[in-house]
Amino acid sequence: DYYPYWHPTPWKDIAILTNNPRRCPYYQRESENVKGRYECVVPQEYIMQNLQANGRRAIIPNNQADCELFRYPANDPNGTRGIWTEMHAHGLPAPDCRETEWTRDNHLGNTLGGYPPLFNWTVPNFNHEK
Repeated sequence: DYYPYWHPTPWKDIAILTNNPRRCPYYQRESENVKGRYECVVPQEYIMQNLQANGRRAIIPNNQADCELFRYPANDPNGTRGIWTEMHAHGLPAPDCRETEWTRDNHLGNTLGGYPPLFNWTVPNFNHEK
């Protein structure tokens, strides 16, 4: 998987377990918990038209330059432009980051002690999202 994600997501980062703990400051700094992401906001009509027409997909730009070039309808110089918009961070603490335990390759467990690796955490209270 790719981390940190470049696009806004609803996922909250709890922990990062890595074989390279020197990257922890980078991962924590780039977590969407503490750093917002950008996305291209396009007209809802464009999305609905392209999702419903013969299985076509709406292609939405994923960078500022392409977003600012986006027009709907595509050939209309006065068409609606894409808007490069910042989505705020989740407002949560940076995730815990630590070195992962050794495990056998291609196994979901079996650390040196023979037990599966684990990460104990307390489920946070996200009542602010109601």
